[in-house]
Amino acid sequence: MRRPSAGRSGVCGSVRRSPSSRRQRSAGSRARSWRTGPSPCSTPGPPWGALARNLVHREGITVVTTGLTTTNALEHSTGVELIVVGGRLRHISSGFVGPFAERVMADVSADVAFLGADGVSAEFGLGEETPEQASLKRVMVERARELYVLADSTKLGVASAHWWTRIERPWVLVTDDGATEEQLAAFRGGGVGDAARGGDRSPRLRTGAHRTGSPAHRRTPAHLPWKGRAMLHHQTVVIAGCGDLGTEAALRFADLGYRVVGLRRRAELLPAPIEGRSTDLRQDVPEIDADTAIVVVALAAGSRDPDEYRATYVDGLRNVLDGIDRSGASPRIVVVSSTAVYDVSDGSVVTEETPATGGTPTAQVLVEAEALLRERAPRAVLLRLSGIYGPGRERLIDQVRSGAARLAPSPGASPHTNRIHRDDAAAAIVHLATLDDPAPTYLGTDDQPVRLDDVLRFLADELAVPAPGSGPASDRQAGGDKRLSNALLRSTGFTFRYPTFREGYRAVLAGEGARHS
Repeated sequence: MRRPSAGRSGVCGSVRRSPSSRRQRSAGSRARSWRTGPSPCSTPGPPWGALARNLVHREGITVVTTGLTTTNALEHSTGVELIVVGGRLRHISSGFVGPFAERVMADVSADVAFLGADGVSAEFGLGEETPEQASLKRVMVERARELYVLADSTKLGVASAHWWTRIERPWVLVTDDGATEEQLAAFRGGGVGDAARGGDRSPRLRTGAHRTGSPAHRRTPAHLPWKGRAMLHHQTVVIAGCGDLGTEAALRFADLGYRVVGLRRRAELLPAPIEGRSTDLRQDVPEIDADTAIVVVALAAGSRDPDEYRATYVDGLRNVLDGIDRSGASPRIVVVSSTAVYDVSDGSVVTEETPATGGTPTAQVLVEAEALLRERAPRAVLLRLSGIYGPGRERLIDQVRSGAARLAPSPGASPHTNRIHRDDAAAAIVHLATLDDPAPTYLGTDDQPVRLDDVLRFLADELAVPAPGSGPASDRQAGGDKRLSNALLRSTGFTFRYPTFREGYRAVLAGEGARHS
C-alpha cells in the first residue's frame, strides 16, 4: 500500500465502550509519542476518545474513521482533515460497519491503523462479536502500512469470540500495565513453531507508552505460524518475469520491507527499489540468492505462437526451478498461469477442481508447464488468472471508443467473460506468497463473471458514445464461455480493490495508475 501523495492519512474505527481508565491512559500516551512520527488512525474500542483527543492539535494529518467517538472528539479540530465513513450503525460500539463502509475503506491508503477487538489471541488474531466487524477489520489491515492493536489486559488471550481477523504482517500490541508476563509471553513469540528469534520486528509489545520487549521472528521460507511472520528487510523476493504485472507485485513486496530482485531481459527498465538483473529466462538459468524467501514466476510470452509459449512458460519455468535448486534456498514459489487451461464453453461455473484440459495449442502448453511445476515443486502455489485489464490494457475501451466493438448477433448469445484488474492480480500474488499454508491452486478473478455485451454497453455509457451495433466479431471471445469462481481465494481473507469490472474500468477511464515498462 503506497503512501498518499499529499499529507498523511490514518484509518480510525469504532470499538465497544468500556469504563477502563487504564486503557484510555495507554491510548493517550501512545498518541502523544507520535508528535513527530506518522499520523495515527484506529478502529473499534474505548481508547479512541483518548487517542483522538491527543490528535486535536496536530497539523497536516488526515483521519479516516467509522467511529462516532473519534468523530465527536475531532469535529472542531482545524488541523486535522476528518473523513467519516458511514454504514450500518452498531449502537453498542458507536461505530459504522457493513458493505458500504468496507467499499470506502478499500479505497483508502493509510500510514497507520489503530485496531481494537473484543479479544486478542496470539493463535487466532483479533476476535469480534459479528462477522461484519471482522470483515471491515480485514479491509483496514489490508489498506494500512503500519498496524497498532490497542487492547487492555482483560482482552489479551481471550479466544471466545466467534469471528476472527488474522494479521499476517508486522504489528504492534499496545496494552496497559495490568498485562502479566504470562499474557505477554505468547505475543513475544515463545514456542512459535519454526520461528527463531532475531531483529526487533513484529509483533512488538508496548505497555502504557513504553516498550517491554520485542523479539521478532525470522521467517523460514516454507510455513510459519502467522503470528511469527515478519516482513524483514534482509529477506529476498525474486520476481522471475518482471513485466507489468511482476513489477507491480515487486513494488508491493518492497512496500512490505522485502529486498526485491527482478529478472527480465531489460533490467534497466525496472523502477527503484527493485534490483534488476538482465537475463533471458527462456535460455538462461538465473542466479537465485541463498536467502531468497519467495520466488514469483510471472512470465509473459511475446506472441501466441505455440513455440514461443513453450520457450517462455515451459523452458522459462524449468530454468527458474533449476536456479532455485542450485541456490540451496527453499522459497515459497508462486507461479502465475491462466484460466485459459479450462476448456469450458457452456457457461458453467469453473472452480479449482474443474479439470484443466487445455483445448487450444497455447493452453495445452500452459497445462504442460503446470505439470512440470507439480513434478518439480509440489508445494508451489499456482495462481490461474483470468483476463487482466488495467492501465495500458485498454483493448475493449479502444474498440468501444472507435466504434469497432460489436454486440452478439442475438440476445443471450454473448459469452460470459471473466477478468481481474492488474492491481488486484498483483495484490493476490503478494497475499498468497505470504499466506500460511495455502492451497495448491487458486483462481484469480473478480467477483462478477459477466456477459461481454454487458461490458461493452457499460463502457459505451461511461464514454458517452453510442452503444455498439450487433454483428459478427472474429476476436469477440477467445476464452470460451465460463463463469469463474473466486470463492477459494476469497476464503483466505483476500479483498478486491476492484470487485467488478465497473469499479476497475472506471478507475482506468479516470487515468488511475500506469502501466510498467
